[in-house]
Amino acid sequence: MPSPTADGTVALPLDAYFPTRKAENTMSAAADSFARSCLRRYGFAAEHPVIPEDSGIAIQLREMKDALFVPEEQARRHGFHRPSGKSPQHVKGNTRPDAESVEKNRRELQAMLPVLNGWHRAQEAREAGRNVRPQKTYHGRRIPEYGCFGEADTRLSAGLDQPVPGNSPGGAQDAFNFVQRLRAHAAGAVAEEPRVVAVTKRWAKCYRKATGLSRANPYTAARDPRWQRSSEPSAKEIHAAVAHTRCQLRVNFLGVVDALTVRHEKRAEARHRSRLRAVRDFHRARTRKAEQVTHGRSG
Repeated sequence: MPSPTADGTVALPLDAYFPTRKAENTMSAAADSFARSCLRRYGFAAEHPVIPEDSGIAIQLREMKDALFVPEEQARRHGFHRPSGKSPQHVKGNTRPDAESVEKNRRELQAMLPVLNGWHRAQEAREAGRNVRPQKTYHGRRIPEYGCFGEADTRLSAGLDQPVPGNSPGGAQDAFNFVQRLRAHAAGAVAEEPRVVAVTKRWAKCYRKATGLSRANPYTAARDPRWQRSSEPSAKEIHAAVAHTRCQLRVNFLGVVDALTVRHEKRAEARHRSRLRAVRDFHRARTRKAEQVTHGRSG
């Protein structure tokens, strides 16, 4: 049965059907180029990225998964908080923007939002009986139903076969959702496994003894709202984070959970192999198109 790695988890079968961090950032950079081109049609300068690096769905899901196990050295320094990188003003060649520039960018972003997001959700809310008026034009120019974000996704998927039926622009969200649903179903089955129920109870007992806090499992302990009330970890948070890690290692929590997750995800992979391969090929094709865009050969 596998033990936690330095990152906290073993590789899981369905990981192969999400794009890598590098691939997703490449796609985000290309989509950002398309989205800003769209915004300029509406008169916005669009000088700053509207789709930042590391904002992709797969990256966020991976970070949520990785956050479950925090190495003890990190827990002692940061508690349950994520270690922060260099702030923008410390990046070489960058300076802190003045207050006037910040306010100007804020006002432009606020004006951009209806154009970026489109009117699809507002239309759905109106059809459901909520008193929402979709904004379908900006200065007389029609806004795309899914906004510039949707237009960017559609352009990045142009000419590609969409692997999963659905209505999301370009099909990317539908592809992500398909794999994530398989993962969620496998996780639900794992949670009901007797060995997982038993090891979770052992972890909870260990954590309660060390901290005096009653938490059902490591997930709820790590996401305790009290730890998010401050930008810096308190002594109590650090103590809890260290106990959170030590108790997982003591009872081999992730070793048990990951071994059974691998088993259930392999079953899902076997049942949906053809569709999953189509999803993987779709992400790869979008990444190749994105590379062409970011290298200036297309778009």
